[in-house]
Amino acid sequence: MNKIRSRILGGLVGALLAVGCGVGLLFFLNSGVFSTSKDADSSSPAQTAAAPEQTTQPAQEVSSAEEAHAESEPEKEPEPEKTLEIELKKKSYTYTGSEITPKFTVLLDGKELDEGDFETSLSNNTEVGKASLTVTSGDLSASKSFSIVPAAPKISKSYTSTASSVTISWEPAEQAQYYSISKYTDMTDAEKKAAGKTDEDEENRNKDENGETIKPAHCGKADADESTYTDKTVQSGMVYRYVIRSCAKVGNKNYDSGFSKELTAVTLPDKPGMPTLSADKKTIVWTPSAKCDGYEVLMAESGKELKSTAETDKTSASFTAKSMVTVVIRAYIECDGKKYYSLQSDPALLEPAAAPPETTAAEAEAPAEG
Repeated sequence: MNKIRSRILGGLVGALLAVGCGVGLLFFLNSGVFSTSKDADSSSPAQTAAAPEQTTQPAQEVSSAEEAHAESEPEKEPEPEKTLEIELKKKSYTYTGSEITPKFTVLLDGKELDEGDFETSLSNNTEVGKASLTVTSGDLSASKSFSIVPAAPKISKSYTSTASSVTISWEPAEQAQYYSISKYTDMTDAEKKAAGKTDEDEENRNKDENGETIKPAHCGKADADESTYTDKTVQSGMVYRYVIRSCAKVGNKNYDSGFSKELTAVTLPDKPGMPTLSADKKTIVWTPSAKCDGYEVLMAESGKELKSTAETDKTSASFTAKSMVTVVIRAYIECDGKKYYSLQSDPALLEPAAAPPETTAAEAEAPAEG
C-alpha cells in the first residue's frame, strides 16, 4: 500500500516537474535568448536596420559636442579697413592761366603721410571751374575737388556822384563772364572818421556790435565787356562802400571771385532852397537839405566872383553887407576829413538894411519939439 502511494506521489511530482519544465522552455524560447536558425534568419533584417542607429548615435553625440564647443568660442572681429583722406588748405583758388596745385595734406588712418608715401594726379586744374585732386598710396586712393575762380577786379579809387547816383569803375578781370556789384549802407559817424583806414582795419569795420560779419547788399550787375556801373538806388547825403566780384558760370554752377577792395563813395546833399532875408534884414535864412553836415554861405558884389563868407550847421547866418550882393547857399557832407558839396542854391539878390541918416551937430543940439 505504501509502495503504491509512493509511486502515485512520485508520478504526480514528475508530472508537475514536466509541466514546469515545459512552461519554462516556452518562456525561454519566447524571450529570444534562444532561437532556431529560422528565427535568426527572419529577425536579421530588423537587426540589420537597427544596426545603423546603434553605430550613428555616437557620431551625432560628437557632432553636437563640437557645435557646442564652436558656439562657446567668440567670433573674431574683422580687421578695420584703412582709410586714406585728403585735407585741402583752401577750397578755392584764383585763376592764373597756369596749372594750379592746391596745398594739401594726406592722412592714413589719421596720421599724416610724407610726400614720398603717396602719388598725386590733377585734372581740370587750369581753367575756371571744378578741378580734382587724386592721391594714391599702395592699394588705397582718395579724391578731393576744389574750385578755380576768376580774379577779383581792381576797383578804381575815383568815382562821380550826385544827390541821386554814384558811378564807379574798375579794371576788367580775366575769365569774368559778368560782374556783381554790392555795397554797404550808410556809415555811422565813427565809420566816416575811419574811412581812410588800412585794408586790415576794414575787416573789423564790417562787423556789427556782436562781432558778426556784415555782408554787403547786392545792388547791380554788369556784363563782361563793361567796366563802369551807375548805382541809382542811393539817397542824398550818404556814405556808401562798394565792392565788386568777378563771376563765371560753368555748367550749372557759379564760380565767383572774392570781393575787390572797398571804394568809399559819398552822395551829395540835396540842393538847399534859395536864401532870403529876415524882416530886420540882418539874417539870411534858407530851406534845409534832407541830410548834410553843414552849409556854406557864398556872397559876391555885383560883377565879382562868389566867395565863401560863413559856414554853419544851422539854416541861418548873419548878414552884413554894405551894398546889394548876390548870395547862394550850398550844403556839404564830411567824410575822411573832406567836404563834399551839393549844388548851389538858386542865387538871391539881397540888399542890406538902409542905414539911418546921419544927424548934424546943429540938429543934435536943437531942442525937441513939443
